[in-house]
Amino acid sequence: MGSFRAEQGVAAPAFQRLLGLLSDGLIWVKLSLCRNSRLFPDYPDLRDFHDALVGANPKHLLWGSDWPHVRMGTLAPDVGHLLDLFLAWTGDRALHKAILVDNPATLFGFEHRLEHPHA
Repeated sequence: MGSFRAEQGVAAPAFQRLLGLLSDGLIWVKLSLCRNSRLFPDYPDLRDFHDALVGANPKHLLWGSDWPHVRMGTLAPDVGHLLDLFLAWTGDRALHKAILVDNPATLFGFEHRLEHPHA
């Protein structure tokens, strides 16, 4: 639960420690940053955090919407919009596939297929 306070910025010691652990491959981080910001719906204050996490070790990142967004009330995000932000902020198809498909398969030890199983 590597929660952080956006107002402290990416230089905050706690976030830097999280980045160090991620960089060393000691932890996995789920990119689900909407709970760390009140700047709904585009979370501009979290972009630097996202970029720092991706730069630290993209092979140990996962993406998650954090649905069902309990206790968020009117700040509950639209999952499609969160995914759009992730795709825009990450900006690279190979990186998208790694974070959305390959990394979870590695972490959880399951095989994935590029084809639809019923195709």
